[in-house]
Amino acid sequence: MTAPQGRGRHRRHWHGHRGRPGSLQRRLFLSFGAAMLGASLLAGAVAFVLRPDDHGPDFHAAEGFVALRFAERWGDDAALAQLADELHGRFGLSVQVHDLAGHERLRRGQDCSRRARPTAIVTDGRTLGHATLCMPRRPHFFRQALALFAAFVVGLWWSSGVIARRLARPLVETAKVASEIGHGALDARVHVHPRAPAEVQHLARAVNEMAARVESTLADQKMLLASVSHEIRTPLGHLRLLVDHAADAGLSEKLTRQLEDEVLEIDDLVAQLLAGSKLDTLGPERRTVDAVDAARSALARAGEAESKLVAEGALHVDADPTLLARALANLLRNAREHGGGLVSLRVESDGPAVRFVLRDAGAGLRPEDLARLTQPYARDAADSAGSLGLGLTLVARIALAHGGELRVGEDGELMLYLAGAGAAGGGGGGGVNV
Repeated sequence: MTAPQGRGRHRRHWHGHRGRPGSLQRRLFLSFGAAMLGASLLAGAVAFVLRPDDHGPDFHAAEGFVALRFAERWGDDAALAQLADELHGRFGLSVQVHDLAGHERLRRGQDCSRRARPTAIVTDGRTLGHATLCMPRRPHFFRQALALFAAFVVGLWWSSGVIARRLARPLVETAKVASEIGHGALDARVHVHPRAPAEVQHLARAVNEMAARVESTLADQKMLLASVSHEIRTPLGHLRLLVDHAADAGLSEKLTRQLEDEVLEIDDLVAQLLAGSKLDTLGPERRTVDAVDAARSALARAGEAESKLVAEGALHVDADPTLLARALANLLRNAREHGGGLVSLRVESDGPAVRFVLRDAGAGLRPEDLARLTQPYARDAADSAGSLGLGLTLVARIALAHGGELRVGEDGELMLYLAGAGAAGGGGGGGVNV
């Protein structure tokens, strides 16, 4: 029963914004009502500007006038013509007069439609003929109606667009910040206007509180991981001393070697965790590093022959020495454990960048393989060593933190690109075996 009550409280709390001053529902109602009113006023103004100068005669009064005046002047053609001219010129009426035989006696203006009603011209109870009066169609009526309709549509469209933009802007901003948070920018926050709708302010506060909690939690986890990884180094050092003492005390050489390998494995894992924590908390501490010396040192620590190093001269990179050493160590370990052994490590310039190219004895990687293996905790299907799959992931992160990248070459070799710090000495064309 507890869970439904909690959901009910949340639902009542959210629905409490409906109908309140400043709520989105109320603002939509008032805003679109104002838009309709504004559009109507605009259409009315256009109609007022385009209105005709007269509103047309009263046809009932005109019929009576015609019946009297045309009957009085029936025998005088000039007087009939003068009266028809007055009706046409003063009132804008079209006038057609016919005698009883249907012959047209006079016409002023355009032809009237068939629905126009003829008016009998009567005197002393005797019908003399018929007169047809009508208001001709204005030639600009269609254009006026079209202009009126266009003004109404444009006014309504413009008003609705302004309202929709003002209402949607805080939601778009909230979605943008949520996307930034999802991509790792945990310090991003939503900033909305104090007069924004209550629902938008509630959403912004919820997103900001969520981001703050996630940021705090991840920061605590990173600090804990860094602290634990650092503290593990002390007992690891003690373990190595104990292994040495055990060998001196007559413990089996095979067992001693196995213990030392396990300690080294743990030490390497801790080093990777510390490198990852440094990337998360401090970032790389860049300085000018001799790329060839860094590669030579990495080969020595990995137990590889120095003759496998091929370089173009004394090249320098702008990098963190510790992180660069960790990246090269991971690449060499990957070549040893998954590539059948290292064949060569080339250090060469590529425009403004310096690249470390590792060729192993294996079949090589494909770009899609690298994309999969650089995902956190991804491991090769043939990996039976039980590693966490952090090696290439950490290399890719270190390269990205330095503005470089980890690529796969045309022959399947791994290539680590870093920003160069200028070449010193004879950086010539062909490679020189160092």
